[in-house]
Amino acid sequence: MGNPGPAGRGACVQRGNVMQKMSARAVVLVAGLAAGVSASEAGAQISAFWSNPVSGNWNNGALWSTNPDFPNNGVNTYDAFINAMGSAYTVTLNQNITVRDFTLDSPDATLDFSGGFTFTVTRDFLLRAGATLNGQSFAGQSITVGGNATFEDGVVRNLALFTGNGPVFYAANTLCEIDDTDINHGDGSALWASPGGIQLSNGATITNEAACVFTISTNAGQLTQGAGATGSFTNAGTLIRDTGTGIVDLQGVTFANTGTLDVRTGTFRTDGLALVGNTLAAGTWIVGGGSIDLVGQSVQTNQADVRFTSASGSFAAFGDVTLNDAGGSITVDGGRTFTTTAAADFQNTGVIDVKVGATFEVPAGRALLNASAGTIAGGEFLVAGTLKAPNLSGLTTIDTSLTLDGPGASVVDGANANALTGVATIGTNGSFKVRNGANFTTASDVTLNGQGTIGVGAGTTFTVNGTITNLATGTFTDGGLDVEGTLVFNDADIDTVAGNLSLNNATASIEDQFGNDAFRNLATVTAAGSLGVTNGRNLSVSGSLDTAGNVTIGTLGNGSTLTLPGAYNQTAGTTTLRDGTIDAAGGFNLLGGELRGSGQINGDVVTDGTIKPGNSPGVLRIDGALSIRTSAALEFELGGLTQGTGYDFLNLLSGNMTFLPGSDATMRLVLLPGFYPGLGERFTVVQTDTGRVMGAFEHYEGLELPNGYRFGVEYVRLVENDPSSVWRIDVIVTATPAPGAAMLFGLGGLLAARRRR
Repeated sequence: MGNPGPAGRGACVQRGNVMQKMSARAVVLVAGLAAGVSASEAGAQISAFWSNPVSGNWNNGALWSTNPDFPNNGVNTYDAFINAMGSAYTVTLNQNITVRDFTLDSPDATLDFSGGFTFTVTRDFLLRAGATLNGQSFAGQSITVGGNATFEDGVVRNLALFTGNGPVFYAANTLCEIDDTDINHGDGSALWASPGGIQLSNGATITNEAACVFTISTNAGQLTQGAGATGSFTNAGTLIRDTGTGIVDLQGVTFANTGTLDVRTGTFRTDGLALVGNTLAAGTWIVGGGSIDLVGQSVQTNQADVRFTSASGSFAAFGDVTLNDAGGSITVDGGRTFTTTAAADFQNTGVIDVKVGATFEVPAGRALLNASAGTIAGGEFLVAGTLKAPNLSGLTTIDTSLTLDGPGASVVDGANANALTGVATIGTNGSFKVRNGANFTTASDVTLNGQGTIGVGAGTTFTVNGTITNLATGTFTDGGLDVEGTLVFNDADIDTVAGNLSLNNATASIEDQFGNDAFRNLATVTAAGSLGVTNGRNLSVSGSLDTAGNVTIGTLGNGSTLTLPGAYNQTAGTTTLRDGTIDAAGGFNLLGGELRGSGQINGDVVTDGTIKPGNSPGVLRIDGALSIRTSAALEFELGGLTQGTGYDFLNLLSGNMTFLPGSDATMRLVLLPGFYPGLGERFTVVQTDTGRVMGAFEHYEGLELPNGYRFGVEYVRLVENDPSSVWRIDVIVTATPAPGAAMLFGLGGLLAARRRR
């Protein structure tokens, strides 16, 4: 390194001062570590035992083996044991106590609360051997356990709240009694694997919270009602019945399932689920090889998520279902056949999902009410296996969402004849999708009514043995084609899009009967039309494209390119780039509407519309000149300090940004929720890499900030003494000017060159 000049010597001096400060700080840190070691050595882990079977207060140190101290974590950390035997005695909790581990391990012992105190066990809790925990019904009292909480043969009585934030184990050999106490399974897990039962007395509750998985592995256990008010068991998390082959019986207690009940083996039986109007209204119910027995109940309306995931097991009450209501879903999987057994017809206004090798069947003598007069309507049907009903023959119109999801998918009548061979119309509420190799061929022409849609998944072919009648004289109207695979129909030559067309995969293709690309002559997207070229699909057209509708190019993380040898002319609507590229040799003429998103325009851009860089937020690049006309606007969202991810950025890779004569253009700033920039924060929202910014905005919106500051706008010169050299537009947070003071914009007093921080 050469001999430093004055600036270099200053830097060296500064570095030396910094090193001195760092050395001083290091000494402090070392001293702190040494103090920490001393503190650790000063404390200890101590086991405290209740000395004799005599009654007394918890804080009476003379009654503990740690005399004169009693166990309460502070300088020392305690494991507390109440296990003395010989005669009945009571230990009274008379203040808030925290210990690491706690064991109540004597049939002679009672832990009693004398007030609304809290007892915190940071690690493990064990109640065993017939011991009693008595809360005395004081308001505010609670026990919170951070580690394992284990209930063996004992009693928990009159306690406001017991919360297990770690694993909870029910491990009684005979009976664990929960009396007038609320037990909450918090985060983690719970397990009932022992042969002993659980009894809820005097309104006691067990709640399995949303984050908890409670597994019942006992072979045949009973959760029963004891004396007094009815107890309750509420599952808001996941309740799994597995391993055992016998019956787990919730007898006499209220049962509610708003989470997931997954019965894999044996039987889960309850007489405590009260159906209102014979409606199963909530939760997920999985028959995964075991059986669900809702004693005395009959489900006629389903609004829950019911899944048959195995060929074995049963849900007897559900066989009576006649309506799968809106919000309800029935899934049949595992090679199972589900047959409605009610002496009534069946209707679906929710979702029926039939997996590979499975069957959903409405039996002979009954009807699927969704099908009538050749039309199937209402609800949604996802079919990878078989959907079967006697009245499904002769369908000509699909006015529901129907998906054939694999080569084994079939919709058949009572004689197993294909019900879809005559489909010729997709109704205004209809969506007919084929995917995962469920190739389909119609018998003749197809018509899409209103918003009716044909969807074709990747690797799948949908062949119309005729035309799609919505295409006439080159214009596709109404309806939608959402294509990831291959759609073939006669005379497919689309020059005007007035419906909804989407090419959603790199290999997506719409073609005519000779294999010609249907978009080979594409020239127009009308105000009623939308065109999506996404998920890596590239599209080239033969000339220019005029659009007044909605065009989307690319998918975030998987860009697409629209290539035009002519111009891209937009008069209305929205063009959205999602990591997409428009390569327009004739330029991009934004005469109206919006250009928004992240991606790149290759070609000169002329705008009289609105440009919104970013996808909340993001970067828009233009490889060409940007000319700004009379009513143009640029809008930038600001939600953080990092360019491109925290706030929007417009980058001109080549060419000038020019405000044309008469321009009345607006810069609009939008502050995203929760972001409050500080005084002096700077955001470069526009940059020209090789060109200049010629002129300035006439109007600015969104300058006032909710924290009392405001945005100022600076036009920053590349060469400070060259008045024509402007290369960056910055937004900077300033103090609110005093009344009467002028805030300068444009090429006035803010032209001093400044560096970003």
